[in-house]
Amino acid sequence: MDVLPIALKLTNQLCLIVGGGKIARRKAELLVQAGAQLDVLAVEVLPELDSMVKESGGSVYLEHYSSNFDLQQYRLVIAATDDPAVNQRIFHDCEAHRILVNSVDDPPHCRFIVPAIVDRSPLLISVSSGGKSPVLARQLRTKIESLVPAKFGDLAKFSGDW
Repeated sequence: MDVLPIALKLTNQLCLIVGGGKIARRKAELLVQAGAQLDVLAVEVLPELDSMVKESGGSVYLEHYSSNFDLQQYRLVIAATDDPAVNQRIFHDCEAHRILVNSVDDPPHCRFIVPAIVDRSPLLISVSSGGKSPVLARQLRTKIESLVPAKFGDLAKFSGDW
């Protein structure tokens, strides 16, 4: 086993995404669904990402990433820029502060991997290839989604209430 699968409780935890495009938006959706307070740092930010950040109680910083940016306040960071050198610098800066970091689509520069998720809240099923084959993980997730009815979430909640 190359990675340890865990589920992070991020409710009211401050998280940072560096990047303001489509990939950043997809990662932001997951963090916001998990209850995180989200900050975004990017020169340009998609309007829907900006809205998500504000709804989470976070802030948008319209600037380029710099190693002088204060990372220590964040529970985790996602580097989602289109510049691999910037993403790697973010990774190294986070490592220096022992902050969980994910550089999107760059497994060597990730302290954690975001798996493919089947959400039947509160039941969650995740599939990960450790970053080696995300397409395969997504295909498997699709198969699992068709096998696990949406009502299993209600069943999990009912079981938990007992």
